[in-house]
Amino acid sequence: MLENIFFLWQIEKEIVFSSNCISFLDPFQGAEIFLNKEKIGFLGQVFPAIVQNYQINKPVFVAQISLTKIFNYLVDFPRAITYKAISNFPVSERDLSFLFPEDLDYNRIIKEIKVVGGEKLVEVSVFDVYQSVEMSKKKQKSVSYRLVFQSSVKTLENKEVEESIINICEKIKELFNAELR
Repeated sequence: MLENIFFLWQIEKEIVFSSNCISFLDPFQGAEIFLNKEKIGFLGQVFPAIVQNYQINKPVFVAQISLTKIFNYLVDFPRAITYKAISNFPVSERDLSFLFPEDLDYNRIIKEIKVVGGEKLVEVSVFDVYQSVEMSKKKQKSVSYRLVFQSSVKTLENKEVEESIINICEKIKELFNAELR
């Protein structure tokens, strides 16, 4: 929901999610939120032990953002309203899974995937994070990304998409010491 809000305010490119150090949040299920390098809030899952103290049997997620800081930023850097027509051409989806060091910031990876993917890559999202006992011992995590490709002028050919996938894989391996799964 927060990403949608940031998108609507046209500040999603200035937002960075960073590993959290907030005592009541699970360090693997939380993040601090920065807007143009200024902390504006946090989000994440409250530790289960804390939730159980309140006799709640389901996971609890919290988020807090400073609207004052966001509105001040928007006043200083107003956004132009833009319009982009919806493409009539089909999307092409691909899934990629990588093994990463467990402490890596996965949003940096998304940003790099978007840069390498270019204008044909219209969406990137994480759909799975997995860590087995063996991976935990090696301090690694498996992260799976869904990539959506689409052109506004033509139907993309498989070879175009595959070429982008190869470039993305090579760059992610090189930059983040990743292993394709």
